[in-house]
Amino acid sequence: MNDINALWRQRFKENAKEIRRYGRYILNDHLKYILIFFILIGAYYYQQFLEGLPENFNGAPFIAIVVAFFLTRGTVYTFFKHGDLVFLLPMEKRLSSYIRNSFWLTYMIQFYILLIVVGVLAPLYLAMGNNTFKNVLFILLILTVVKGLNLFMTWAISRYPEKGIHVYSVVFRYILNALVSYFLFVDAHPLFWIATFFILLVLTVYFYSDTKKRPFYWEGLISLEEKRMMLFYRLANSFTDIPNVGDEPKRRRYLDVLVQFIPYKQKETYHHLYARTFLRAGGYLGLVIRLTFVGAFCLYFLPFTIGNIVTVLLFVYMTAIQLMPLWKHHHYKIWINLYPISETVKEATFLRFFFVILAGQAFALSVLLAVFHTPLAGILAFISSLIVFYLFTYQYVRAKMRKKH
Repeated sequence: MNDINALWRQRFKENAKEIRRYGRYILNDHLKYILIFFILIGAYYYQQFLEGLPENFNGAPFIAIVVAFFLTRGTVYTFFKHGDLVFLLPMEKRLSSYIRNSFWLTYMIQFYILLIVVGVLAPLYLAMGNNTFKNVLFILLILTVVKGLNLFMTWAISRYPEKGIHVYSVVFRYILNALVSYFLFVDAHPLFWIATFFILLVLTVYFYSDTKKRPFYWEGLISLEEKRMMLFYRLANSFTDIPNVGDEPKRRRYLDVLVQFIPYKQKETYHHLYARTFLRAGGYLGLVIRLTFVGAFCLYFLPFTIGNIVTVLLFVYMTAIQLMPLWKHHHYKIWINLYPISETVKEATFLRFFFVILAGQAFALSVLLAVFHTPLAGILAFISSLIVFYLFTYQYVRAKMRKKH
């Protein structure tokens, strides 16, 4: 028993160390300032939205949909590895304390996430009718128990190798979670949420009874852990270099038209490489598209010009910070060194390509700003972006590249 607990503590410490190691790159000063800005802006407009709500407003359906998502999601963090198929498989019956520790750790993390979600949605709930803070605490208590049942059922169902059961479980649990949440937030008769809660409880007991003698589905559990860590590594890879981490390259033949204008000359070798890497690998293209769409969404709702210009600069800045690893994307490939291209040409090519991407995104956001508000705001945003990110590219980024090199 002590050896099993020691193994769990060791795995937990290794995992926490890895997350701290790369987490500091994600939560750097750049991102902290951006997050603080958006939290302040979001809080301001959230308050404005609440003040403008009609007296008969019913936000319970929206709250239930959001809360149900966070109640349904989540799997037990087992920290299992490939080698466990050999070394822990024979000890499976002795792993009860190991799984118990993992369950409670996961439950605590998921509880804090749920607490934040309910805390964010609480002002909307309090703006509906005569609801009080005591109601919020009572609802949070019930939802905490519901979250525990969801997590327990998820662990029980993880023993099934059939994927269909997992899909049906997620769909059915989401529906039940949404109903429980809705009945609680709409202040329906207690029998409604109690009946729905009872169905969830019965299902949890049934799946636990049906699977407690089943062996672990080791391949599935290990795959879940690998996907969880790979998701974190891919996020961290947007801020720093992590060897052998990145999305699988996709051919995307339909995007070839975007690189046809690049001349086939020796000095343009890295231009071809960076352009095709941007379009096909690492999630760089998806990153730019996502941030552009989110930026456009924010521009649509922000009413004042200065805030819109700052928003354009911030979203292009977020793209710039996460696009910088493109410089080192092929750093661990030896054959790159065979190119008869000087480091000076390589550096100049990257900086030019980097600036063009940022200028393109700034242009797209500025055009949308001009459409949503005034042409003058769009022109000012674009000119400001060109000046700021030209200096950013050829001063800050170039200095960082030379320092790493």
